[in-house]
Amino acid sequence: MVLGNPRQTRDAGFVEGEAAVGDTVLIRGHRSAKSDERIIKAVRATINGKVYTFYPQLVREDE
Repeated sequence: MVLGNPRQTRDAGFVEGEAAVGDTVLIRGHRSAKSDERIIKAVRATINGKVYTFYPQLVREDE
């Protein structure tokens, strides 16, 4: 899983210390278009119930 660029990540409120080992994490994102890559680009992360949206224009609420 990869996050957005540092500015977008910070603007979403996700800064150092927001997540810790053992936290409950849900990631919404998109898989790499390359079939041999096992990477998900995070669009939104929910950590212990707090939501961080890195790419609001890419969030699809119907999923």
